[in-house]
Amino acid sequence: MHSTLDFLKKIFPLRQCKTPKFSSRPCLYYHIGKCLAPCQNLVTSEEYKAIVHQAELFLSGKQTELMKQLMEQIQKYSDSEQFEKAARLRDSYFDLQKTLEKQKVVYENTKLNEDIISLIHEDGILAIVIMMIREGRLIDKKDFTYEVEDEDKTEFFATFFKEYYNTLSLEFPDKIVSNELEAVGDKALYEEWLEIISGKKVKISYGKSTQGKELQTLADKNCRVVIDNAKLSKMSKINEDFNNIGSYLKEKLHLNNFPHRMECYDISHIQGTNTVASMVTFINGLSKKSEYKKFKIKSTEGKPDDFLSMKEVLTRRLVHLGDKGWDKPDLIIIDGGKGQLSSVMQIVKELGVTGIDFVSLAKRQEEVFLPNQSQSILLPRESSALFLIQRIRDEAHRFAITYHRKLRSKTEIKENGIPK
Repeated sequence: MHSTLDFLKKIFPLRQCKTPKFSSRPCLYYHIGKCLAPCQNLVTSEEYKAIVHQAELFLSGKQTELMKQLMEQIQKYSDSEQFEKAARLRDSYFDLQKTLEKQKVVYENTKLNEDIISLIHEDGILAIVIMMIREGRLIDKKDFTYEVEDEDKTEFFATFFKEYYNTLSLEFPDKIVSNELEAVGDKALYEEWLEIISGKKVKISYGKSTQGKELQTLADKNCRVVIDNAKLSKMSKINEDFNNIGSYLKEKLHLNNFPHRMECYDISHIQGTNTVASMVTFINGLSKKSEYKKFKIKSTEGKPDDFLSMKEVLTRRLVHLGDKGWDKPDLIIIDGGKGQLSSVMQIVKELGVTGIDFVSLAKRQEEVFLPNQSQSILLPRESSALFLIQRIRDEAHRFAITYHRKLRSKTEIKENGIPK
């Protein structure tokens, strides 16, 4: 940010201070070329207004118009033999030219003035990226992250959209592209509102055209980086604070063990075919992918039965307690509600396993259920403890689905032959 400000001060030598430092002479900024000393009347009002306008053109992405004005002004100073002013503007012109060459050309179409908005919501984190394209060039990218519940993301995005453009100080784009705006709806109403606040027609596109899809994909890739970094940052913080988070979970969930090692299981199938199960392992709040396990369920093929599938996978896992690569977990998390947990506890009782805590997490309200208790526990929505067990549950779900799709693909190839 500081380097950008220094560049702008060099190119557009506008006033740096609110009140003059001296009554009869210019300050240091004038002598180093970062101010034209309007406080000492060393620049005319018209010249100063022209520089302000040029700065506005640069910040709003109107590079072509800006460069044209600078070249016209250079010629004007040269014709009137104001060579010192012409030389200063010439230097600014070349500095700007170098800067524009570094900006990424998104489209050769120099009339393309659009904002591309991407939104991704995962693990309670909402990431929003706005790519500002002016005259075919990516002039800026803004990214935002918030902690938002999944069911609230569309309403939150609608509120964000209105606040962002209602306070936009730069030039409005000609078009706003975002496939997420389709869920918000009221396209005509929003376009009318944008015209009122911007004083120009601003179209809304859901990115259905070939160009729109290309731009949306580019924004989505940027947004993926933003949300992955946000999740990594939060997980790193959880790892640093795990003693506190683990102690909090132990207290709130009435655990017998400190949850150093946590495991979570999930079942995946389509109408009982290619049924698989996943086991993911987190140690001190971080995933341990080398200790993930996947299971091809044998007892329920062709007849969907999640209880029987869970019984098989837990049996196959728990018989390995103490074996190398099968360390005993402190806590096992089950994806589901009270019924799923009760079924699991029957399995655990039959196997005679002790010394492991069990809980289940129901996705609808993110309620945590404990064995032999009818009332659920609601952890604070914004707590790192809830984020952690959600992350573990979602990771088990992802791992199971990935394995299921792989098996299903192999089955289809076997039955139908390798596609051409």
